[in-house]
Amino acid sequence: MGESTSVFGNRNFRLLWFGETASKFGSTITTLSVPLVAVYLLDAGPFVLGLLEAVAWLPWLLFGLPAGAIIDRMPKRPVLITCDVVSLALLVSVPLAHVLDVLTLPHLMLTAFGVGVSNVFFMTAYQPFLPSIVPETQLQSANSKLQGSESAVQVIGPGSAGLLAQLFSPVIGVAIDAGTFLASLVCIRAIKATEPPVQRKEERSLLRDVASGIKFITGDKILRVTTSFSACFNLAGFVSHAVLVLFLLHNLKQPAGAVGVLLAASGAGGIIGAFVAPWVAKRFGTARGLLICYSLSGPCSLLMAFAQPGWLMVIFVLGGIGAAMFTVSANVIGSTFRQRYVPREYLGRVVSAARMAVYGTIPLGALIGGVLGDRVGVRETMIVSGFAVCAAALILLCSNIRKLRDFPVKAEPVSVAD
Repeated sequence: MGESTSVFGNRNFRLLWFGETASKFGSTITTLSVPLVAVYLLDAGPFVLGLLEAVAWLPWLLFGLPAGAIIDRMPKRPVLITCDVVSLALLVSVPLAHVLDVLTLPHLMLTAFGVGVSNVFFMTAYQPFLPSIVPETQLQSANSKLQGSESAVQVIGPGSAGLLAQLFSPVIGVAIDAGTFLASLVCIRAIKATEPPVQRKEERSLLRDVASGIKFITGDKILRVTTSFSACFNLAGFVSHAVLVLFLLHNLKQPAGAVGVLLAASGAGGIIGAFVAPWVAKRFGTARGLLICYSLSGPCSLLMAFAQPGWLMVIFVLGGIGAAMFTVSANVIGSTFRQRYVPREYLGRVVSAARMAVYGTIPLGALIGGVLGDRVGVRETMIVSGFAVCAAALILLCSNIRKLRDFPVKAEPVSVAD
């Protein structure tokens, strides 16, 4: 029996996979629907779109660190369920406000912020929860399947969002996202998993737990480099992401439906990346494979900025496919490495500290993108972002990781206050 078959033979993994796939499908619809709501219904420009993107990711900067320490103190499944309930309630409020004709930009931003807070706790609990339902030998296969389905819905989601916006209203996409969180909630509640007992120590304070996650990363030469790189990579990448919808709508003169199709076509590369990740890790090694993928992602991102209306739109699609393929493949390799490398009792804290650094730079990148889009132009902002993503790869290329073929399986002991 193949590894893929054995992973899907796990009932708990099937439930998690289905719930996450449904939720990610809704989220990919909302990723395009929310900017379209802002542009078409609330007359937003580049700066407002950048601010909206920043608000959605700001919770990682504010709550990313304490989230891991809090989650390490409790079972993960109840956290996942609570986050789904909160996101469901917040997203339902947007179409309801639209129907009542009281939808405003502050309401949209507060919803984005609230869903972002929920996402911080969900994603921080998600990685430590996965090893509780999947054996270590199947983690890479499980991560590949999850990333693959996430990439698949990224192909379907934007096209659906664009079509819904063009035929009906962009707010319909937000309502559908709310429904997918309900599906995720049902699936996670049905999971029957025995999580490892939470280690409770009376003298252990929340502040010390937060500090231990940071110290684990800063004290480990591999995690220190990969976390620094990912923070810079996201900072650079979200400069263009903040203005991407306007780039397609205004610079490339595409209607809402076509915007969804173009984003869907570009996202198809993520499916390829997810499924080739195990092959890349085996053929080139986990460390070398991650370095190669991230190094090639930057030039692909830059290529997208030079697309033009007409047949030169193919440049945008090819660049998007390449960027998604290499980034997702690297993400699969990196997630599996971290889940194997970090001791289970520290995983929540380490994941939250890493995500705070990695996602905490996104609001700044989005704000920079919004300001540059207003001041120098949307295409120029895309070009600046592309060059910056290429430059970020130097952090990996100049580190000791370039000398490794494979990452070590277990972290070296690090003195961490517990």
